[in-house]
Amino acid sequence: MVEDANKNNDKLLIEVYKDAISPAAKEVGKMVSLPFQAINAALSGAKIWVAEKQYNYDRTLKLLAQKMEGVSVENISPPDNYIAVPALQQISYCYDSEELRNMYANLLASSMQNDKKWEIHPSFVDIIKQLSPDDARILEYMYKNEETETAAIRLIAEGQDGNLIDIINNFSLVSYKAQCENPLNVPMYINNLHRLGLIVNEIGIRQLFEDEKYEEIISSEFVKRTFEQIKLRKDGFSIPNFEKGYIAITSFGQSFCKVCIN
Repeated sequence: MVEDANKNNDKLLIEVYKDAISPAAKEVGKMVSLPFQAINAALSGAKIWVAEKQYNYDRTLKLLAQKMEGVSVENISPPDNYIAVPALQQISYCYDSEELRNMYANLLASSMQNDKKWEIHPSFVDIIKQLSPDDARILEYMYKNEETETAAIRLIAEGQDGNLIDIINNFSLVSYKAQCENPLNVPMYINNLHRLGLIVNEIGIRQLFEDEKYEEIISSEFVKRTFEQIKLRKDGFSIPNFEKGYIAITSFGQSFCKVCIN
């Protein structure tokens, strides 16, 4: 009886195996493999990073050697691990961005110099992590050129007091001057730099420049197209209000730039 049961079990296993390799089962296998292939392709960049981690570390050493050329050996000491370890990790992630790579390298170079390491705040590592290459370009431009004019365009509802709708906020030509890859994203870049405490952002409180400085913004192609679209609106908001403002680096931002950009 036991032997017959075992034979029946063997037959059952054979039938299950046949079902598993049936056309229907094969199609299910293909369906499962498709997202696997997609995930594998999506992670290809991460796999390359793992393979090149040591290579990027070696490149970082060479970059640091260039930045610290001329620094006396007596002035070089081990950096604090809470600065060096996360900075070395992050520089491997962003080695294809010259702006971010240089920021981390400058930070690491300062962290190993006795006369500069006191200028570093631990938050600097995390701040660079939250910057895009365009953020870094704008910050570097502002560090070298100081304050920059900005503007906002708001619509006022006809026949209503104080009812506003924002069309453009924090618009500036600084993204063009800094040669950003996506200059029309400048409101987002300004918001991020302000959020990180690197810049002050004033709109409608007081203008920093003479009216002539804002003419360049008003005459820009993007703003002119916006005003043309406003004229076509038929929703009760048709009176454009052009508010002038400015952005400038904070004292904390100056400290950050002195270490990570200069």
